[in-house]
Amino acid sequence: NIIGIRVYPHHNDVGIRKVWEAGACLAEFLISRPDLIRNKKVIELGAGVGLTGIVAAGLCRPMHLHMTDCTEACLDNMQHNISVNEPWLRRQGVNVEGVERCRQLTSGYLEWTECAEGDNETIAMEISEAEVLLAADVVYDTSQISILVRCVKVLLSSQQGSSSVTTEKRKAVFATTFRNEKTFALFTNQLRNEGIACQFVDKEVIANLPSIFPCYHPYFLQQRSDVRICTMTAE
Repeated sequence: NIIGIRVYPHHNDVGIRKVWEAGACLAEFLISRPDLIRNKKVIELGAGVGLTGIVAAGLCRPMHLHMTDCTEACLDNMQHNISVNEPWLRRQGVNVEGVERCRQLTSGYLEWTECAEGDNETIAMEISEAEVLLAADVVYDTSQISILVRCVKVLLSSQQGSSSVTTEKRKAVFATTFRNEKTFALFTNQLRNEGIACQFVDKEVIANLPSIFPCYHPYFLQQRSDVRICTMTAE
């Protein structure tokens, strides 16, 4: 049950450069709490190399997990990693070809500005059908935090399409590596300003997660103790 993930350590696109600390931690968190996404429709923002989504789709049994990113390099590499792991995914009962009535893992383009502003009808429909939003290591650029928070709000409050998913059922689960106090404070303040309730997982819970993807130096630049996990709902 070894999962293969291709990375490009020297690539200019940080999304495919490595498996990031928070992505590994979020995968472990979901494995320990599969009910968060079991039998649900899930969208992952900034999926990068795809580790979190592939692991979650295979071991947590979501109805449909759709991994997204916005660069051609990320999307091509993500699809490659899905293909490499297709035999393992199929053994877990996951279909990667979009066949209905099967548990599915898919990938596709999602640019945060288009999501936040509703400029793309396909994205809007995907968001309207989702019950859970996942993301890892996406809170690091202060210029993008406002757009990111608006994306979260769109999912948590979406009333579009014919979705039967109510606002009360929707949830976002983020794992974030704590690098800069001001950046982190900006993120939490903007969540509050947008009417999004944020509850952080106790640090002891994170410390006691199964060490499936251990943080070791120098591959992981920061320790697992620097990762914060929060769940978000509309107030």
